[in-house]
Amino acid sequence: MSVCMRQLHASATAIDSLILALEKNTPSKNHKETLITYQNLGHEYFQIEEYEKSISFHDKAIEIAKAIGDDEALIQSLTNKGTACARFNLFPDALENYNILLEMDSNIISNKTKAVTHNSIGNIYKTLGKYDESFDHQVQSLKIYETLKDSSGIAKIYYSLGSLFYYQDQFEESLKYYTSAKKIIDKQNSNPRGKYACIAALGSLYNKMGDFDTSASYTLQSLELAIEMNYKTGIAYGLGNLADDKLRVEEYKEAEKLFKQSIEKKKELNDIWGAIGSLQNLGELYLKINQPRKAIAKLKEAESLSISINSKPRLMSTYLSLKEAYSHLDNSTQSLFFMEKYVSLKDSVFNEKMAEEMGQTKNRYEIEQKEAEIALLKKDNEIFETNKELQKLQKYIFIIIMLFFMVMSYIIYGRLKFQRSTNNLLEEKNEEIKIQNLELQHTQNQLLESNILLEDKNLQLADMNAEIHNQNTLLEDKNEQLADMNKEIHNQNKLLESSNEDLVQFAYVASHDLKEPLRMISSYTSLLKRKYNNLFDDNGREFMHYIVDASGRMENMLTDLLSYSRVGTQRDEKDWVDMENIMVIVEANLRARLQEENAKLVFNPDNMPAIKANRTHMIQLLQNLTSNAIKFRGERDPIVTIDCKYDNEVYTFSVTDNGIGISEENLKKVFEMFRRLNTRQEYEGTGIGLATCKKIVTKHDGDIWAESVYREYTTFFFTIPCPVDSDNPNLKQKVFATTANSETPKQTDNHPNPQHIL
Repeated sequence: MSVCMRQLHASATAIDSLILALEKNTPSKNHKETLITYQNLGHEYFQIEEYEKSISFHDKAIEIAKAIGDDEALIQSLTNKGTACARFNLFPDALENYNILLEMDSNIISNKTKAVTHNSIGNIYKTLGKYDESFDHQVQSLKIYETLKDSSGIAKIYYSLGSLFYYQDQFEESLKYYTSAKKIIDKQNSNPRGKYACIAALGSLYNKMGDFDTSASYTLQSLELAIEMNYKTGIAYGLGNLADDKLRVEEYKEAEKLFKQSIEKKKELNDIWGAIGSLQNLGELYLKINQPRKAIAKLKEAESLSISINSKPRLMSTYLSLKEAYSHLDNSTQSLFFMEKYVSLKDSVFNEKMAEEMGQTKNRYEIEQKEAEIALLKKDNEIFETNKELQKLQKYIFIIIMLFFMVMSYIIYGRLKFQRSTNNLLEEKNEEIKIQNLELQHTQNQLLESNILLEDKNLQLADMNAEIHNQNTLLEDKNEQLADMNKEIHNQNKLLESSNEDLVQFAYVASHDLKEPLRMISSYTSLLKRKYNNLFDDNGREFMHYIVDASGRMENMLTDLLSYSRVGTQRDEKDWVDMENIMVIVEANLRARLQEENAKLVFNPDNMPAIKANRTHMIQLLQNLTSNAIKFRGERDPIVTIDCKYDNEVYTFSVTDNGIGISEENLKKVFEMFRRLNTRQEYEGTGIGLATCKKIVTKHDGDIWAESVYREYTTFFFTIPCPVDSDNPNLKQKVFATTANSETPKQTDNHPNPQHIL
């Protein structure tokens, strides 16, 4: 929370306390306390810029002060009420209060109050366009402040004089006074609103002088300071000044938005003077973007408000802008009408007599200063002449001791000179100490704010730590639950392993034991068919055929199921296996089938590596894949090609046919148990062969998959991880090609093709 926000909070709290005290202490009981309460309420409402309420409470304080004859309280309340009236644009009421103060007995009203009053009257006359009277009062105020050596008051008058010259377009004079005021306020470093006023004024001044970069810099500084103080009036004027800067650099949309915000805020504060200025600027913007009717609407509103507060300067500039607006519409009658009103009003505001009177006032002020200096010099000369006569009369009396005095004078002069230089140094040190004290106070305020923020952060961290502790407690509970779940899962896995072993054993026993009664059924059915076939009619012979066929299929299924179960139950004994020998065995096992189907088995012996595997499983794997390729033939004679590639200690085998192929959606289904993609009438089989292949490859830590083009070909791939073992002397080592285009193998005797064709 910033210092200014805390001040606003403090003001609101103070108002509540004062109203509560006022309810307990009615005016009839204690006039003095009630008077003070009214004054404090008027002050607090003024601080938060609620001027109407401030005026009301100061009126009540004035009534009580007059009733009890408290002159000091009366002066204070009149001063505060005049300031609030001026801020609320009640200029006649404000002047009435200030004139009452100036008419009071000099023994009652202090010089400081007179100076404040003259300054306030001068500012009101400036607003009303009475520049000569304004200048006269400002000079009166400046004299008093200089007599009192009040640097804050002098800075205030310099600012007022800068504004007075600003509205007369005397920018060089205005810059001189604004700069002087800012130097004094910067040195004091204890008046943030005064600092804001000077920075904002310099921004507006540089804008008028055409230095838009400097203007924008000062304007942004003033707006940031106003926001930091939560100074509503400052924010309203800062937005207007920023909009004016945007207007000068032709950023019209941004300028329009800022002008409207400034007008709205100034109207909320009942700052009619400021609202008129922003309305005029908005009218100027609409003229620049060629929207004269919008400009006239805003300028008419500015004219009405200027008349309501009787501000001739605002009215005069409004007339000039209206003249320009009607010129844009080619309405020469209205343009001339407002030009005449402007000239008429200008003659009453700016005329030679006024300038002469202001110059005379300034000259009188300078002459009075010179006369005071001359009077001091004359007094010094009279003293000097008197001393000279005395010296003549006493010349002879002191001639003897003159040398002594000269020596003493020299010594004293030296000491005085040393003392003077020492005093100057001390004064400089004192000034430095004052500045350091102010900086230290500012640093302490910043530290106080930092401590408050730190306390807030500590509270937030404490809450976060408590939340983290709660989360950790919940996490520990979850971890305990997970540990229990892991134990349960472990137990379930053991049960599952046991169940799987039982299932495998059951499959083996079922397939093995069921084959014997199935063979009996098949054998006796065949005997019945051979011996009594002539005794059966057509239906009987058909039924007999179904029994024989079903028995055969059942036996094949049990055989395949037995093979599948043995893959999981047999011991995984692995040794070096020469895949060329495996292919010879597969060819021998399938030779009858190959001849029957007029099929060819093609492989390159030099591409067949030595791998670490289970020999029986490798025979079963390649025999199943080859049989599968022959079975699912197309219209062409089957050609089955087996090849192998090596890469990164992994052998990838491929079995390619020219059969019916597999559709894309069925490629992943072919390895499922009992999965048949064709009817039994089309192709025989149990749907276990490829599932057995997958089980064998998985047991060897490999992978198996298929690629196919429907009605063209199918290739089954499987991988066997097996690095070449060069230390094995009992197995021939082969130089293995790593690409599909390996060197040409040896030609066999039984076929002219350079590949091994079976």
